[in-house]
Amino acid sequence: MKNEKGKKKLKGFTLVEVMTSLVIMTILIAIASAVIVVTFDIFARSAVRRAAQNNGNNVYNYIYDHLSYVTALKIDESDDINIKELDDIEQTLKTLNYSDSELENVLEYTENDNGEKKLNRPYFEKLTIDKQHMTVQRKDINKEVYIYGNSENENTMNGCECIVSFDEYNAADTIGFTVIIKRDDEVFYEKHGSVPLLNKNTDSNLVNHIKVDAVINDSDIETEKKIEIFYTYFW
Repeated sequence: MKNEKGKKKLKGFTLVEVMTSLVIMTILIAIASAVIVVTFDIFARSAVRRAAQNNGNNVYNYIYDHLSYVTALKIDESDDINIKELDDIEQTLKTLNYSDSELENVLEYTENDNGEKKLNRPYFEKLTIDKQHMTVQRKDINKEVYIYGNSENENTMNGCECIVSFDEYNAADTIGFTVIIKRDDEVFYEKHGSVPLLNKNTDSNLVNHIKVDAVINDSDIETEKKIEIFYTYFW
């Protein structure tokens, strides 16, 4: 009797209890992991969206600010404006409907001892825009200044692409344009607005010196073509 009473009764989990506990823990871990993944994804998307907002506003404001006071403007998808060979500036201005009398007022020539004329080129700037780069070049400065992107073709837009398009111009007081920032076919920023042509009603006859060919529609918004914007502020 003493021996029987002295025996200790062992206690523990049964196999069913252990398996049930493991299943419950697995479910809880899976739920927690899913919550963590979703949380990190939300934070990541929020960071990309904030960066896209900043980058998109920078691009939009740059175009808006630099085109508002132009006196001549050419927007197209060609490579006919070459900064290093702009001795043909006269021909470029003729494509913008400058008359001979207007050219005499805006272009100056100097003569050397041999009587040869040299064109003193007026001030100009050129923006070149594609999905990964936006650069500006200025008169007599051959170096490109990057607004976004760089010469090493590194993506400086947090993995996003920038798409700039212009509306068809119909001699109005404004030029409509759109800036889109997207990544993996998801749009994180889109803004459409209008550049006011503040010199339209001056002696520069701006309305006659605007040429907009780079009209990009929704059907070909993914075009890889570069948009080149040539503009100047001379009178």
